[in-house]
Amino acid sequence: MSISIYAILCLLIPVHVLGFGLGSIFSQNPCDIPYLRDITPQCVSKDPCEMSVLNSLTLKCWRSCPERDRWESALEKELKQIVGQPHSMNILHQALNSRSVKANRPLIFHFSGPNGCGKTLTALAIGKALFSQLNEVSSLPNGVLFLKGSSYIIDSKLQKEDPATFLNLAQKHKDTIRNVIAEQLSKCSKSLIIFDESIIPNKRIMQVFEEFFDGVPILHNGKQIRTDQAIFILISDFGSEQFSPHLSHKELEEQVYKETRDAWGYTLDKTTHLIRYIIPFFPLELPTSFESLSIYSSPPSTANEFIKIEFERFEDELTRTYPTATIKIVCDDFCKDKVTKALYYFQMQSDVYRYRNYRGLNQLFDSHISDSIGSQLKKRKSTATAKQIIVKISVDLDNTVSPINVTVRDTQSANEL
Repeated sequence: MSISIYAILCLLIPVHVLGFGLGSIFSQNPCDIPYLRDITPQCVSKDPCEMSVLNSLTLKCWRSCPERDRWESALEKELKQIVGQPHSMNILHQALNSRSVKANRPLIFHFSGPNGCGKTLTALAIGKALFSQLNEVSSLPNGVLFLKGSSYIIDSKLQKEDPATFLNLAQKHKDTIRNVIAEQLSKCSKSLIIFDESIIPNKRIMQVFEEFFDGVPILHNGKQIRTDQAIFILISDFGSEQFSPHLSHKELEEQVYKETRDAWGYTLDKTTHLIRYIIPFFPLELPTSFESLSIYSSPPSTANEFIKIEFERFEDELTRTYPTATIKIVCDDFCKDKVTKALYYFQMQSDVYRYRNYRGLNQLFDSHISDSIGSQLKKRKSTATAKQIIVKISVDLDNTVSPINVTVRDTQSANEL
């Protein structure tokens, strides 16, 4: 019994495609029709990552654009390092998990908060969770494009002194950003595009994002590029000067939205409206009084949580650096709590670190612990062949000048403690 061509097409082509009539289908190039291009011989030579059937079966395509059902466990693991932002992380999880349901436009986030609260770290953590293959040049996952607003600065005086030159420079920056993003999306339509320091460029330059945020395919080098599968993250500190622990999450979102719209004005009104999620990042809690703060004062719980994660991060770093050795860091929870008290005290007493939030704690951890351990290990010739590296940390809070003491030794026996 023979099967008609029309019957075969009914199996391969959705009803909404057949609705246009067979005449309209065969009047087009079959390579331009999603369900036909994968079974048409002259189309087979195309990049397999562009074919709907082969995309999920080709390893290099999976690594560039992994399936959405692989996000959850990797994302949960990566976001554990983000401290002090439980509500924001919950919203982020929900938005990413529901992305497949809302695929008509890209997923657009605006991360806002003071410096050092984990905005960029969170954006990069998402990229690490989504894409497993690293780019050898950028050291970022292949599916991640990271841009900084400071690369697209125009002197504000130029707008008044030489408007023509200003407009020309603004257009050049827009074209550069557009081409870089379009090229990235042409390679991986599910890319994560991160634009840090989005508060810096002139609003005329930031207009470039409207075209991508709309979800409509764009033309690049004579080829249509999809934008609806991408994730965009804008990072700024809009509204963060008024952040207060007494404000609700909704009030913080409204504050960020208002300041963003005030800064960008009517020029970027549509772009502002197309941002689907505003994610505020809270700063590290400050003491009620700097004068009464002592090295024995209890730091906020988020500081304790952060330092414990720093210990885990550093231990992983040592393991990667010395893969043949067993790493043992001798510092129990009581010891880590005292480390936190000392570092938080130093941070709050310093005009340099006080308002750097968690980044300030990270820098102090590195200078008092990580750098000391690294320096001692480099001086020991036996470390390269050691079977075990033992790091012992002790804290004397009575010594307010140098309370943290670090000693390192290595052994040639894996059983020796």
